[in-house]
Amino acid sequence: DRFYKEFTSVEDVVFRKTADPVWQLKKALRNNSPFLLLLDSCNIMHEMKSIFSPYYKKGKGFDENGRIHLLKLVDSIVKKSDKVAVEVYFDSGASASEEQWSKNVRAVYSGIPNKHSADERIIGELEFDLHECSTIPRCLVSNDRGLSKDAYEREAHIMSVHQFSALFFQ
Repeated sequence: DRFYKEFTSVEDVVFRKTADPVWQLKKALRNNSPFLLLLDSCNIMHEMKSIFSPYYKKGKGFDENGRIHLLKLVDSIVKKSDKVAVEVYFDSGASASEEQWSKNVRAVYSGIPNKHSADERIIGELEFDLHECSTIPRCLVSNDRGLSKDAYEREAHIMSVHQFSALFFQ
């Protein structure tokens, strides 16, 4: 038993690394290979209170400065790669819209609150990619169980907010 605890097989190590979405993202950044990262911004900002609490307005959610702070943090992770794309989904906006925020980062606004949600836009994007037979690896960052389940059913990898937050401090 002690041997198996201390010395894992090569197959186990390879499987753990290739199944790990953080490892896949780091590999895509290092090799400048295609990768699509979809971020559930509301979930991320709520889960990362230590970073985003100054931007929270009771009854109104996160303000524009909080959104910009998230976009800057994400851009700092992926800006060295030409092929890693990030779509950050926000529950807001008078109408559904998209804004290319930087070379790699796109802000996607869901539209009318309580009528259209960022979750619906994320699933729509994954559904579209699935029907287009896209071969680009896709990964959702969220702790929302329902959204994660729906994304997984559409062949997306799932990265927890905790795993994602570690990338900010490297």
